[in-house]
Amino acid sequence: MTNIDQIHIHLSSAQLGQILREVLAKRSPHFLRILVSDREAVVSIAQLGVIQDVIGDELCETGIQPNGEPSVRGLLLEQLIDTFSPYGH
Repeated sequence: MTNIDQIHIHLSSAQLGQILREVLAKRSPHFLRILVSDREAVVSIAQLGVIQDVIGDELCETGIQPNGEPSVRGLLLEQLIDTFSPYGH
């Protein structure tokens, strides 16, 4: 990745970074290298959608309550999905 291809993602809390680390370790460990700290990641434009999909899979599996509403974890996962939106950068 060249500097032109890199996007710096700033997470609003260390908690989001910890959840992101957990999800990536579980579902796509090769993406752990994007994490600079618990509050920052560096990705390419092409990786944005893939990472959103990975987080979305986790949301479907662990973030929805029996009544169909997102749990607290689900709300945090939704926030991560929004953070990695290619339209926000």
